[in-house]
Amino acid sequence: MAAGAAAADDGLPLRLKPARVPRPGDPLTPEDIELHGRLTAERFALTEADREETYP
Repeated sequence: MAAGAAAADDGLPLRLKPARVPRPGDPLTPEDIELHGRLTAERFALTEADREETYP
């Protein structure tokens, strides 16, 4: 019983959010915008690190 109570209290939703395939022209959601920003920053950081290794 304690394991079930701990699993319910972990802060995760009980059901997954249904996936939606965006169509061309759909506006970006705030989550999509945030993800795009994180991925762009990560790609930029990796590119910078590669440049530093190539041209010391």
